Amino acid sequence: MTDYLKVNAFGDAARCAELGSDLQTAEQLYIKANMLLHAAEVAKGAGNEAHAKELFVQAIDYFVEQKDFRQAALAAEKAGMIEKAIELQAEQIEHVGYADSKYMYQELVERAVNIDNIDLALSMAIQGDLYEMAIDLAIKHGRIDLVPDFYRKYLESVYPKERQPIFRRYMAFLTEHASQNVVRSAYHAEIDALVAGEEYLNAAELAHEAKLPESDELYRKAMAKAESTADFAKAALAATRLGLPEEADYYRNLATFVG
Repeated sequence: MTDYLKVNAFGDAARCAELGSDLQTAEQLYIKANMLLHAAEVAKGAGNEAHAKELFVQAIDYFVEQKDFRQAALAAEKAGMIEKAIELQAEQIEHVGYADSKYMYQELVERAVNIDNIDLALSMAIQGDLYEMAIDLAIKHGRIDLVPDFYRKYLESVYPKERQPIFRRYMAFLTEHASQNVVRSAYHAEIDALVAGEEYLNAAELAHEAKLPESDELYRKAMAKAESTADFAKAALAATRLGLPEEADYYRNLATFVG
């Protein structure tokens, strides 16, 4: 008899024993059939909670080894191990790569919040790229020390052109909760990131706002790039910031002509 047939035979026999209320035999046969989740449920139904917990843990380990995280999460749920179930559901999301993974992670965050495990909720939010949710949760629950790192991760996750509104909120947070040195360092880091993406005008505007000496150099780079890409409105703005009225008028006229 093949292993497959043996497993089926043990499983069928276990179900018969369970239907006949011979729970001890049913449990043993389920274990022989490697149906640990069923064995654990039988033990739980028989009132042997401690033994059932051991079997649920064995089932979780078995399913994780098989990379069947959905069944592992189910076993954790049945064992009352809600935090473990949430973590395993996250493993399932990563393993399968669902298209709607953000919504699935949002549900996991909400479940973690409902059981008052804020650390787990924050971990699920970051794992699911739900940075705004993580930031709001951290502020709401007094985890202010984590917020700057969440904002940095959030900024790293978007394209340079999408960074400005996020950075504005980050600056508002730092202005309220951090020293001027920290705020200034954040400006420098953001300017460096924008320069790396050749977003010279945005970088120059931030440097100008923070009264940093490199603003003029960045405006010149912005003007040169804007001219090379025929974005004459941006070139005019850069020239205006540099105090070059003739160049600004020249670029404005070109912008009008091209437009």
